[in-house]
Amino acid sequence: MAIPIISDSLDDIPEPLREHYKKQEGGGYILDAAPSGGFAIENVSGLKSALSAARSEAKDAASKLAAFVGDDGEMLDAATARQAMDRLAALGNEADVESKVQTAVQAQVEALGKKHAKELGQRDERVNGLTGQISKYILDDALLRALTDTSDGRTAAINPAILASAMKDRLRVAETDGRFEVHVLDEDGNRRISPASGSDDWMTVAEMVDEGRGGDLKPFFKATPIAGAGAIDARTGESAASQTAQTGQLSATERLKQYYESQGG
Repeated sequence: MAIPIISDSLDDIPEPLREHYKKQEGGGYILDAAPSGGFAIENVSGLKSALSAARSEAKDAASKLAAFVGDDGEMLDAATARQAMDRLAALGNEADVESKVQTAVQAQVEALGKKHAKELGQRDERVNGLTGQISKYILDDALLRALTDTSDGRTAAINPAILASAMKDRLRVAETDGRFEVHVLDEDGNRRISPASGSDDWMTVAEMVDEGRGGDLKPFFKATPIAGAGAIDARTGESAASQTAQTGQLSATERLKQYYESQGG
């Protein structure tokens, strides 16, 4: 069974695992896992809220800024506004009221446009930073869940964190209709299609991991013994001794490194 990250009561946690949970200030218990290999248990709800707020601010700023774009589609420049003010002063009493008003308004518009352009740039930078953090959490979570999935006879990865770091180069996080999605790409950066019959959807992370689990990455997944047959891998039909001989007594990390070196990775 999967180990829950958060639980309202220790009674819901298997007794041998209870010592690995700590009590939270707001109530309940959380898995006390030490950060390792770039992975940690963190609550990203705050980041998501901040990202949503920043996007709203950027959208509002862009709407206001549209009023300060010239007829040619270019942003009005502060230097132009200053020149307009100088021209207004030079006109003095010889200018009619309409000319003075037009010159003053144009100067204000150009000055405000410059200010809003700067504010919009700052908000865009903040949105991009928050989006990057959210994307990393989404990608890492999808990979780790697929690599540790043991449903329907699947076998978990021997070292999920290391295998995830090697596989994430083929994944990209994209925003579609307000939702984040993880897309699987081939070695040329092209979209990979789901192997499901009749489907033209994107290949999922779980499908990508299943492909490796039953293919060229099978040495990096735990074997499933068949009852009464000794240490036989249910996926490959090979004995544990045979698999050990093939990998030369290498550790899981060494086998992973050896495999990706052979692929030119």
